[in-house]
Amino acid sequence: MNTPDPSAGQQDLDEALAATFPASDPPAVTSKAIATAPDLQSGPVQAQETEVVEVFRVVHRDQAEQPFSSSANRSGGRWTSPGIPAAYASTTPAGAVLEFLAHLDGEKPVDLVLVKARMPGRNVATATSLPENWRATPYREDVREYGNTWISAGDSLALDLPSVLCEQSRNLLINPEHDNISQLLVDSAESFTLDPRLFRK
Repeated sequence: MNTPDPSAGQQDLDEALAATFPASDPPAVTSKAIATAPDLQSGPVQAQETEVVEVFRVVHRDQAEQPFSSSANRSGGRWTSPGIPAAYASTTPAGAVLEFLAHLDGEKPVDLVLVKARMPGRNVATATSLPENWRATPYREDVREYGNTWISAGDSLALDLPSVLCEQSRNLLINPEHDNISQLLVDSAESFTLDPRLFRK
């Protein structure tokens, strides 16, 4: 791993951060729905000729050694239910920062790390159709079942999905128990400090 660099991840942050975002996410609604298997298109995230996909994730330092482990990624989220092994990541550093900020609740966090990893593009599937209410908050159980179904099918290591914060940005849902998880290689884990301006009242 690279030597920690406190300035890492700051470049272009001002331009990339959205004007507003929720400080935390309320619990999911509990209406029942039957999920169908995601309609997937195998291929890389950005372009068919992409051979390597880079992914980024902001984590606390105690997660930096194994940022995509199954045991540390079972809290659930928009696309998966609590208890389902799934790691959420972004395709850009700024996107990873946005996603981290959107889920903050409370004091400014310290001792953060920006993780950069990569995988072969063939390990990423792109969803060609999404549930109509995938943007909804509180999280919807039918949307979570969409991701749960993809995880249980084990067809690909990662699933390319749009970001609710900026739909032109891309996130990746990663299955940490997939047979190809060893092909997800961590390139660096660098110290990262959030700009104090993000916490102005």
